Amino acid sequence: MTKPKERALYSVPEIIEMVGIGRTRLYQELNSGRLKAVKIGKRTCVTKASLETWLSTLEGYLPEKQRGNVHARRK
Repeated sequence: MTKPKERALYSVPEIIEMVGIGRTRLYQELNSGRLKAVKIGKRTCVTKASLETWLSTLEGYLPEKQRGNVHARRK
């Protein structure tokens, strides 16, 4: 994977490649308002600042034992 040039706006396909999530998940984040986008004509773009803010708000991964998951497998 090549590193895209750093710039002020990123397209949906660029974000999908950079972050490693699918198109559906990206649009879920956009529609929920957690990730902000701008429209330029028909094109949906995300600002660098918005992307960085969204990434900083993501929760860290916790193993099932630490999540207190009631559906965790019992041994």
